[in-house]
Amino acid sequence: MEKQEWREAFQRQPTYYIFFDLTPPMSISNITTICQVLQDTTILVISMKGSSRFSVLGVYVLSGRTKCIFPFQSLKQNYTKFQFSLECMKSTHTLFTGSETFETSDLSTCLQHAIQQYETYFQGAVLNKEEWPQLQVVFFTAQPLQRFTKQVKESLQSIELGYIRKVNVIMLRNRLFHTSMTSSESKSETQSHSSQNIFDNDVENTINSLLHAIEVDANSYQLENVMKCWLHDCSTDSDHLRIVVDKYNLRCDLKECFLNIDSFPVHGHFSIAVDSTYSNQVGRANPVSKQNFISKVPVLTLEAVAVVRREGLCESLLFGHPFIATATQCWKLDWDELERCEQEFTAIVNYLYEKNMVLLTKKRINLSGTTDKVIPAGHFVLFPSKNALLVKSVVTQELLLPLTLSDSNAIPEELTLEVKESMEKLEKRDVYNPVSVNSGLYRYLLSFFSKNKSKASTSFVVPIINKDEGKATLKKRRKCTVVPVAEVASNVSPEPNNGKDFMTASTFLKKKFLQNIV
Repeated sequence: MEKQEWREAFQRQPTYYIFFDLTPPMSISNITTICQVLQDTTILVISMKGSSRFSVLGVYVLSGRTKCIFPFQSLKQNYTKFQFSLECMKSTHTLFTGSETFETSDLSTCLQHAIQQYETYFQGAVLNKEEWPQLQVVFFTAQPLQRFTKQVKESLQSIELGYIRKVNVIMLRNRLFHTSMTSSESKSETQSHSSQNIFDNDVENTINSLLHAIEVDANSYQLENVMKCWLHDCSTDSDHLRIVVDKYNLRCDLKECFLNIDSFPVHGHFSIAVDSTYSNQVGRANPVSKQNFISKVPVLTLEAVAVVRREGLCESLLFGHPFIATATQCWKLDWDELERCEQEFTAIVNYLYEKNMVLLTKKRINLSGTTDKVIPAGHFVLFPSKNALLVKSVVTQELLLPLTLSDSNAIPEELTLEVKESMEKLEKRDVYNPVSVNSGLYRYLLSFFSKNKSKASTSFVVPIINKDEGKATLKKRRKCTVVPVAEVASNVSPEPNNGKDFMTASTFLKKKFLQNIV
């Protein structure tokens, strides 16, 4: 058996410094949208359990009066200050006068301040400089992309580039303004840039490798896709997954399709529970044994939202524990109501099955038992089958992560033939039958239990009961533990047992202490 290899997850996450260009044609609407999406993304990060996607952040605004509105610091410990900074930026109206601008030298100064804050923070937070996370600089602007990118390139020449992992320039396409340069303006700037060698080739190549510029629409969906890319695992110290197919060993990296809802404190609202293990346990004393508790789970109501074509739902959007819903057999309902319920249930299942549709539902929120005014509503998809519905949780917008796949390269014909030959060697099955696939879980659990249980006692001492003791004492003595059957059998003298192979513990006790046991 090969030795298990391990990798560190989310240990190479960069820190972020965000620069907002508030100069025209940036609008107040754009700033409001950016701030809202940034707040939504960061609240996800600080609310998640487990590995941190990113923990330190800084924010600078660029205008005629450049200013650091949120110095480079821990996001979770200073989130109230961060929210206040965003609110201040959203309420700013004086910056949009139509004449506000900043020079390249101003941008260079701001970048230098950001680097200084980065160094100061991690000098106190992380002793080993080699363990400092790299810095990712992000610019949001509405200026023409080529013009602003040129300005960023010029400002980066005075910066310590060794700390920087990547520089992203995000240009917002605004419908209210014509943000693209004319062909003559673009040609003029290109010629001007090519004629001036503002820095040597090595620095230029380094900056070009760090700089990534994209255009997005100025809406929350596009901006959220940009910011949620920061939540992916950036670690490349090891491959994540290996798939062995015949002689091929495929090395892969794993990308999350969505965030794990179990990482959030509201995970119970996005799942269905039939056991207290999967929900908030509410217990009451068992009248038979006060030491045991009867677990209680809520009775849920799923409200239909829409019907969706079955082929229009990707498997990657489903998660959680599956359940099968059937018509109820609750004995508290009268016969007519049970029959009517079963007929209605079957009719809906048949409709979905015939139309090849699934039912999209959301959990109905009950505010009677809580003081919270805002509660998320988990969504579920119901798949029809014969007289039943398969219930699965489905991802909502907040949990979804963007996923970009690179274009596939041309495959040599020889490799195509080799792979085909290897794939043909595998067993072909028309269906997946779980009965024929054994994971070894039973053996593992038995082995795990045997290793961890306490060693059982092999001796049993018969209690000595004094006939002179009072009734109170006798009642108290009767609470002794009942002898295990195997132990009683080993202590019984070799007397005739009327043909029986063993004598139960209760029979043994009654026979030996008949006078003292009621």
